[in-house]
Amino acid sequence: NIKVKEKNRAPILNEEFLQINLNFANPNEVLSINIADLFTDPDGDPLQILVGNYTPDMLDLAMGSQFIDLHPKREGTGFIVLGADDGKENGFVLYGVYVIIIDDPDSVTSSTNSIEDNIGILNEHGKKIAVYPNPAVNGNTNILYKLNEDAHVSLDIFNMNGQKVISGLNGNKKEGLHTENIDVSNLNNGIYMCKYMVNGVTKEVIKLIVR
Repeated sequence: NIKVKEKNRAPILNEEFLQINLNFANPNEVLSINIADLFTDPDGDPLQILVGNYTPDMLDLAMGSQFIDLHPKREGTGFIVLGADDGKENGFVLYGVYVIIIDDPDSVTSSTNSIEDNIGILNEHGKKIAVYPNPAVNGNTNILYKLNEDAHVSLDIFNMNGQKVISGLNGNKKEGLHTENIDVSNLNNGIYMCKYMVNGVTKEVIKLIVR
């Protein structure tokens, strides 16, 4: 009897990841991809996944044990490489993937005005601050933050050129949950960055959209 050796089939990148689209104007735009969803192996072999970011000026890429997170930094076209290896002959593949980053504030819906939902954002997602509504409406927005102990807090708004346009807060605050109302009525429509500092250390920078 002649024994025929089965030919190994290479992993295949799933179609939904052949091109990735992100909106820079969305302050909460972080695409989390389950690593197990990236590739299909026709033979059912376990895969080792490799990821490379060739345009770090365009987007941030972070890879954990289960998820890959993509966060846009500016409008344009990014490029990442996704690879898979099943450990067998001809079982290693690389795919180049374009990440199309648009800047379309009109397609972003305002986040909820519910303080309860934003407390949930802080607790569930490990965020330091939450901004709502975002995009800001009627010239006002709120910044929610939580302190684990008494501290000196500063909240500043910067334009995309790095110029400080609003000093929202600079003072001592007690432990607990706080909400600061920020008047943005004097700002032109566009995208800004809100920097949250505790005891002189930057804890988080988040996008704020003004319409």
